[in-house]
Amino acid sequence: MVIDDTLDIETEVQGHIDEIMAELAISSDLSTEFIKQASYYAHWAFLSARAQDTVRANEERVELSFYQLYREYKEEHSSAKENDCKSYVRCKPRHKKLIRALRQSQYNADLMRAAVRAFEMRRDMLVQLGAQNRAEHDSTDLKIKAQKATKVIKKTFGKKKFKPRDDV
Repeated sequence: MVIDDTLDIETEVQGHIDEIMAELAISSDLSTEFIKQASYYAHWAFLSARAQDTVRANEERVELSFYQLYREYKEEHSSAKENDCKSYVRCKPRHKKLIRALRQSQYNADLMRAAVRAFEMRRDMLVQLGAQNRAEHDSTDLKIKAQKATKVIKKTFGKKKFKPRDDV
């Protein structure tokens, strides 16, 4: 059995960093941001799952390569000790290439997992900003209503001195 040396390493993930940063930005239009949040999260969660799948596939390739090369050396050198076989495997360029591919795919998966967590935090921030905006809006409405009420009362009572109570 021969290992396929052509790997589908997903290096495009590094190009996603700018895209992640742009999509994490929050504009002043919170309604639009709430709508876009779910699709952003789903997109990055999908890429994260795909990156994890690539890690698993590369782990299998590394393991298969190890056992093939180990057996190959053992057949050629029947009296070889285990450490000799392992050293032989680690020195083979084909195995080193697979290890590099595994490490790259792990990096990509870590990056995608971090992006998913960032979008979870973004969701929490959007919820908090929405609550903050509602509180500010309610506070502004109350001040406007109090000012209007004061004007109405002043008109009603004429020139009598009217002072609104502060203890209410």
